[in-house]
Amino acid sequence: MKRLSLIASLVVLSSASSAQVNYTYTLLGDYIFQISGVKTNGWSASSQCTDQNGILHTASGGGSITYTASNYGTGSFDGKGGVIASEIQTSVFDQNASNATVQITWSTDGNCVPTVVNGNAVFDPPVHQVQSGTYSLNVKDGTGTMSVGSGGGATFQATGTYAYCVSGGVTYVVLATLMFQANSGGTPNLLSEVGIFQHGNDTVNPCPAPKP
Repeated sequence: MKRLSLIASLVVLSSASSAQVNYTYTLLGDYIFQISGVKTNGWSASSQCTDQNGILHTASGGGSITYTASNYGTGSFDGKGGVIASEIQTSVFDQNASNATVQITWSTDGNCVPTVVNGNAVFDPPVHQVQSGTYSLNVKDGTGTMSVGSGGGATFQATGTYAYCVSGGVTYVVLATLMFQANSGGTPNLLSEVGIFQHGNDTVNPCPAPKP
């Protein structure tokens, strides 16, 4: 009877061990994204005038604006650490055009009294750009980092299952959603943009290609 009990216990343990699933997460295919962040920019200009007594005067004008800028488009992940982003960038601040709106005029009586019109911010139409980058993914918990173009680093938490397959006792999962946050390149720990990547419903094969 003890021998039968031992055999039964071993069978239960073996079944529990085989029930444990080995997951490997990956990012693969096209993800539709939208990212936004609050930005502040300023514009300015100055002018000089020499009065009738030979004294040089300087006058300046300008201003600043805080606004929300957003990017949206498609990020294509190759499953191996490479990503290409095709995006539309909105609210593109035009520094030179904004500076040019400042108007400074001087009195014509020889006393160089300025009249300053501070001008306004000028934004360009939306810009389309394609940038390549890299990403790293923790295949066990779906956290990772991303760097695209010349901006600061970004981190993300991937969740959900878009597609999966089982091969060699491993369940390969293509993650469905990325919660994205970009860090400012100049100020540590300052978030400059946040957003979401959502899989674009294209057909993908999560399993790795068979070895030749």
